[in-house]
Amino acid sequence: MIQSPLGLARRTTNRRRVGAYALLLSVLLVVLVALQARDAMKRAWVKSWVSQTEELGTFVRGALASRSDLLLVERLVQLARRDEIAYALILDPGGRARYHSNAADIGRRYDNVYTKRALKAQATLVQDIRDHGVLEVDVPLASGVLRVGFTFKPLASFSRWLWAGVALSCACLTAAGLLLLKVADTLNKKETR
Repeated sequence: MIQSPLGLARRTTNRRRVGAYALLLSVLLVVLVALQARDAMKRAWVKSWVSQTEELGTFVRGALASRSDLLLVERLVQLARRDEIAYALILDPGGRARYHSNAADIGRRYDNVYTKRALKAQATLVQDIRDHGVLEVDVPLASGVLRVGFTFKPLASFSRWLWAGVALSCACLTAAGLLLLKVADTLNKKETR
C-alpha cells in the first residue's frame, strides 16, 4: 500500500502534538502535586504550632498559679532560641508584657489590632500577621494572654528542596518527551521506506 506524503505528515504532526500535550500535562501535574505537598506541610506545621502553644499555655497557667517566675523566664528564653519562633510573650489584661522572650520588651504596652483580638479571644486564636511574616498563636489565660509568633523559615528550606525536585522532575519529563518524539520520528521514517 502506498501512502501519500501528506497523510504521513499529518500523522507525524498529530503524534508530535499529542506528545507535546502529554509532556505539558505531566509537568503541570508535577507542579500541582508539589503545591499540594507544600500546603499540606504548612497546615501540618500550623496544627503542630497550635498544639505546642496550647501545651505551653497549660504550663504557663500552672507556673503563674504557683508564682514560678523563674520557670516562665527560662521557658521563654528556651523558646527564643528556636529558629521557627520569632517571639513569645505573656500580656496582662491591659496589654502590657509581663514576660517576654526579649527581655528589653518586658513592661512594653502593646496596643494594636492583633493584641486587641488576642486579649478578647475566648479560645485559642491563630492570626496571620503578614506584615511581620509571622503566624501568631494566642492562648487566653486567666488574666491575660500567651502570644507565640512563629516564622516560616523552616518551611522555606523545605520549599527550596521541593522546588528543586520539581525542576529535576520537569527536566526528566522533558528529556523523556524529547526522546519519545525522536523515537516516533525514527519509526515514521522506517514506515516511509
